[in-house]
Amino acid sequence: MQRSHQQESALPPPLEIAATMRRLLVQTLDMTLKHQRTDGVCALGSILLLDAFHKFTPHRSVIRGGGGDNDGVRDVSGNWRGHYWVELEIAGEPTVADITADQFGWPEIIIEPLTSLRDRYRAGDQAELNRHIESVRAWLAADEGDEQALRSGSPDLGAAARLRNSRI
Repeated sequence: MQRSHQQESALPPPLEIAATMRRLLVQTLDMTLKHQRTDGVCALGSILLLDAFHKFTPHRSVIRGGGGDNDGVRDVSGNWRGHYWVELEIAGEPTVADITADQFGWPEIIIEPLTSLRDRYRAGDQAELNRHIESVRAWLAADEGDEQALRSGSPDLGAAARLRNSRI
């Protein structure tokens, strides 16, 4: 779908979308789990953010992530940790969009060019990541009548930490 220049200028900027999706994620955590910590929900946050970017911006975007074995995200102590984030292209430049970075000691929302974050964000095996994200999406889409999906229980939402070794 092509958008006119007038339509593009009326679209919310990525930072505003990220802030809105962060608020929605934290409110949902508070309502359902009675806390607002983003630890272990980066896959859910990334799906939410990716879908919003696809719907409301002209930017190409994809979920990236790594398992913490020399990829993923470096925490403030310098250790690699399993993590998911969204990478979008703004003016031809890959840009990190992360609404759960606070679980690693960074600001809650990061929207910065990847070139300035290469020492902190490193994508791992995209095929493995895609399989895990699809399993999370299937679990989210399952309703009470979908016994097979529900019988399998919640997907391992912390699987980013073991992404390299998993076979989802």
